[in-house]
Amino acid sequence: MVNRVWYVIVGIIVVGLAAAAVVLAVTRPGGPIGLGGLAPGPRPASFTTDGERIYYTGRDGSGKQIAFTGGPSWLTMHGGSCVDCHGPDGRGGKYVVAGAVAPTDIRYSTLTEEEEDMDHPPFTDATIKRAIVEGLDPGDHPLDLTMPRWDMSDRDLDDVISYLKQLGEEKGEQ
Repeated sequence: MVNRVWYVIVGIIVVGLAAAAVVLAVTRPGGPIGLGGLAPGPRPASFTTDGERIYYTGRDGSGKQIAFTGGPSWLTMHGGSCVDCHGPDGRGGKYVVAGAVAPTDIRYSTLTEEEEDMDHPPFTDATIKRAIVEGLDPGDHPLDLTMPRWDMSDRDLDDVISYLKQLGEEKGEQ
């Protein structure tokens, strides 16, 4: 009798969590991106640059999904892209499931800005590429494991960096 009660309790909890996950995934703008993640909002119907396409979809100029390792499991299940964690404006700031730190602001102007309390030098184009591919910051510190390690071509990396330079500029932000 006691075992049966525990099975019922565990079943109710599992069904409740699954239902909550479905409700959150369906009701968030942009669809399922992981519990606690950023809701990226609607994705553009078309993209003006390959960098924007990669940022929003994780697909290169030919439409092929760019391979990656690591990152949260929901990112793998849903294709994954930069916007899913860093948001449409690149500012990050909200925790994602299984993340020890909130995704950072990845606008180019922020990454390359020198600050007094930084534990590493400002990013450069080369160290941004290394962060995307190898998961290391300019001080050789590993990034949080929720940051996927992307298998991008040099052209795709250049396109993403060009797009990061645009983030925030469209609205006159810095």
